[in-house]
Amino acid sequence: MRNKKVVLLDGAMGTYLEKKGYKGITPEYGCIEVPELIEEIHTEYVKNGAEIILTNTFGANKLRLSKKKLEDKLEEINSKATEIAKRVKEKFKHVKIAGDIGPTGELIYPYGNLEKEKAGEVFIEQGKILEKNGVDFLLLETFQDLEELKIAYYYLK
Repeated sequence: MRNKKVVLLDGAMGTYLEKKGYKGITPEYGCIEVPELIEEIHTEYVKNGAEIILTNTFGANKLRLSKKKLEDKLEEINSKATEIAKRVKEKFKHVKIAGDIGPTGELIYPYGNLEKEKAGEVFIEQGKILEKNGVDFLLLETFQDLEELKIAYYYLK
């Protein structure tokens, strides 16, 4: 049996923000409205054992943000989220930052109207912003559609 190291990641950001009283239009917008609260939550997770923190960008892709009329904030939210996580990493050098990417929020064709290529472009756009701003790696999470996860992986690898 191989030696395996258990690595702890942080927990849910959106539900924790809500628990702490944030009532913004979307959890990702908290990076702009309450950056100090996002930093506080990251710090709490690290102090409680997390070795990896996820940027507050799960739903910060163009399609999800457009549903909240925030598509013009795509770059700002992803950049601020990375900046906040990097401030925590400065205090806790061992921490790694995962650029958090979730699903588009749309159904992929033929079950919906989103073409694979368009979905791929959405993932690349967000991934490039996160990479440019200095995340250690990208993390794909909470995809209910395996096909969409495959598309995200294919376009981001």
